Amino acid sequence: MVVVGVAAVAFLLALNGGFYHLADRDALAVLVWWALGLMVVLGLWPVARVPPVAAVAAAALAAFAAFAALSALWAPAAETALTEANRVLLYLGIFILVVLAARPRDASRAIDGLALGIAAVGVLALASRLFPGLTGTQEVARLLPDSADRLSYPVDYWNGLGILVALGVPLLLRTATSIEAGRARGLALAALPVISTVVYLTSSRGAALAAAVAVLAYLALTDRRLLTMWAAAVGAGGSVLAVLVVYHRRALVNGPLSSDLAHSQGRSAALLIALICAGTAAVYLLGALRAPVRPRLAAPLRIAAAAAVVLGIVAAMIALDPAKRLDRFKVPPDEYYRTDTTKPGRYIESHLFSSGGSGRWQFWGSAEKEFSRHPVGGGGAGSFESWWAANGSITFYVRDAHSLWLETLGELGLVGLMLLVGFWAAVLVAGALVLRRAPPGGRNGPAALIAVVLAFCAGAALDWMWEMTVVAAIAVIAAGLLAALAARDVERPLGRPRVKAPIRLAAGAASLVLIAVIALPLLADLRMRASASASARGDTAAAIDAARDARRVAPWTSAPPTQLALLAERGRDLPAAREWIDRALKANDSDWRIWVTAARIETEMGDARAAEQSLARARKLNPRSPLFAAR
Repeated sequence: MVVVGVAAVAFLLALNGGFYHLADRDALAVLVWWALGLMVVLGLWPVARVPPVAAVAAAALAAFAAFAALSALWAPAAETALTEANRVLLYLGIFILVVLAARPRDASRAIDGLALGIAAVGVLALASRLFPGLTGTQEVARLLPDSADRLSYPVDYWNGLGILVALGVPLLLRTATSIEAGRARGLALAALPVISTVVYLTSSRGAALAAAVAVLAYLALTDRRLLTMWAAAVGAGGSVLAVLVVYHRRALVNGPLSSDLAHSQGRSAALLIALICAGTAAVYLLGALRAPVRPRLAAPLRIAAAAAVVLGIVAAMIALDPAKRLDRFKVPPDEYYRTDTTKPGRYIESHLFSSGGSGRWQFWGSAEKEFSRHPVGGGGAGSFESWWAANGSITFYVRDAHSLWLETLGELGLVGLMLLVGFWAAVLVAGALVLRRAPPGGRNGPAALIAVVLAFCAGAALDWMWEMTVVAAIAVIAAGLLAALAARDVERPLGRPRVKAPIRLAAGAASLVLIAVIALPLLADLRMRASASASARGDTAAAIDAARDARRVAPWTSAPPTQLALLAERGRDLPAAREWIDRALKANDSDWRIWVTAARIETEMGDARAAEQSLARARKLNPRSPLFAAR
């Protein structure tokens, strides 16, 4: 039941766009904190004494959430700061829930469940490409038609999907190298060709890096290195064969996916990849059954193996020419693509092995400049979007700095970065404690969890994985399992509360408060969706009522008054439109789009001077917008 339950959680988190959208994410947060409060009040959790290192990690993440909320006092808009604080509260709730609910004896089954859930996501993602039309039009394909060839279903972002399945690699290796796993060992390794093919089709370099970090970390920390090396070698061989299957099917890789050729190639590729997965499992099991559990290698062999690894790394570094690649990485996107040698019809593999940074160097530099302006507390949680619009170095719309660490440094300064790093550092300390206490042959589980955490940290350094709920949630679940494993004492039987009633009631009350904090913007967002839907069908009265409801629930947000201004403008009630847009600007005067709307309403009212001032303010907030290019 533990395996199936955890697998279902991991799989369902990946659906519906990876719970990226605010309403989905906040609904999940409400569910997490409701379950957490209810189980604590009833005395069902915790099942063991909470280890001090877990308490330290939770305290650091709670402080990070509180500091993000506090930054509403100096952020350009309070609503963005509170939105980011709610995001952290979700991860805090997941971490605490796992720590309190996890039974150390069930940890291995929870790890297998995570591996199974992520593998199932990989199978679904690959099936959506091998059988075009199976899942319908993806949202990302509608928004970004040029990127439609990159596999992104079901999380609707290619890098998010790639890094998500990459987190499953060490978990699958752990199952494959655990003697007690039985037949599941072969099945675990059979999933690696699927995951590698998904990473290839996403063309995600961040996913490739995360997978490499995960494998190396697991190999370094496990005490079954020879078996792991065999598993990795066989898995790599099967992965190469699976990738070659799709590589030679050009319509399947680079489209058009709606063509008869793509459908035909998908069916044949599915059969071949299934055979490769079965062959990978069989070859691995044949070797694993003959391998000693704890082989002893002579010292000369160990030295020779270490030397070979070092020489391989050095040779790879020379071949990659990192200095030249870094120079190419720094080049702005427009300039890079003017000199790009990507072959027509071969975007997937060309991008995967390219050196372009897609603007990341410029994003990171802008985050560093925001930090230099506000080194202690940063510019406020969620401030990077407005900071970049006003101070970015290239014409490129972006909301996040594409690096969790640099974005935190810019938005929340040294204080925020130390709190966030403190959380992950405490988790890694917990992992080190678990590894030190592990009996012979018992390091596989914690080694896999540490590898997941390190792979996430690497992936989050290159992309907005903190905002991709499913990816961050999997990493936080792994962190919670590590912290729970650090408990020393024996589990208690159910029905015998460890915590006294007053403390349990206080914890329940705190959960209710946090639920209310999270639920208010959720309710407002739901009413705003209802308003937009009513407006689209021409029911202006219902649209106004829903927007007013949203404003009453969350009066600090700018979306409801902006919507009311637009509705009033459409009804030609220009004085009311101007009053509402002024209220929207009081809530958020850093959004250039609201100023443009204000300028239009003022123009319609004949107030040319006020319109010119509003337009000038909008231009100052986003000077590189094409809207102002001709002015």
